[in-house]
Amino acid sequence: ATQQPHPPPFIEVRGICDYANEQKNDDWQPFAAEAAAAFTVGLLRSRPVPPVGVNTRRMQEKGSFLILCAQSLRSIAAHELLDVLEKDSTSRSMEIISLDFTDLVANGIFTDPEVAALRLTSPQGSLYAALARRGEAEFAFHGLVHIPIAFLIGHLVTDRQPVRLFDFHPGPGLETWAWSGMQEAIPPLEVRGAPERPSRRKGVAVVRISISYTVTAAQTRAVFPRAALEVDLTVPDPERGVVRREEQVREYGRTFRRVLDLITQRCPAVQRIHIFYAGPVALAFHLGQQISENIHPAV
Repeated sequence: ATQQPHPPPFIEVRGICDYANEQKNDDWQPFAAEAAAAFTVGLLRSRPVPPVGVNTRRMQEKGSFLILCAQSLRSIAAHELLDVLEKDSTSRSMEIISLDFTDLVANGIFTDPEVAALRLTSPQGSLYAALARRGEAEFAFHGLVHIPIAFLIGHLVTDRQPVRLFDFHPGPGLETWAWSGMQEAIPPLEVRGAPERPSRRKGVAVVRISISYTVTAAQTRAVFPRAALEVDLTVPDPERGVVRREEQVREYGRTFRRVLDLITQRCPAVQRIHIFYAGPVALAFHLGQQISENIHPAV
């Protein structure tokens, strides 16, 4: 609608509750009104187009950094990422959105993942408040958080929102959130076991992702001994620190998305995909962005 030569001055969102035939009644009218209102709120929050009257180019040039900081493995000091960002963004304001789950961890164990999920998905939560500002700011993500939560945050942000990614790189005498910038060839993310032809086999699919460590078949079969499909995504030599560039994260994300699409297209009887992942947090977040709620099976 916004791309028409003469854009309409408004759009109308309606909830329809009957067929206007002889059985017409108003029993479902409140429900239809609630549905229309909920859709409208969701549309305004997701902002598929910039708000009317906003100079998009000016926003991109002058907008602030909105930094999603996810914490559960340890607390992250505010200055840690700012030191990296300020090198190329000295004239831009920065705002940190804390996604803090350290209170849900005891002795290194995530005790209440369901509570963490409820916090993230709450319409009144800090994540949804940040997403309501799509188009106003450039997003960045960093975190030291349990992997399932990193996937969920990325999934809620979705791939419609560009996000700069930063990962923690510990080293002897040096700990940094900056990518190394090394220009050597990116280790390929090899795919083994992806469906080559259509299959009607029912059950779950298991996807093992080996980046920092190897995820073995024995480990996943202890949980799902008879999966309908098992797929491995692995770098040639899994080890910590193998992911060194942001473009490497995005390339691996494209491979992961192709695998999900293949499972969806060729294995329609698979109703659920289970991810077993050993890798960096930033990549987990980005892979979560690739999972489509409307296209792929539940993950």
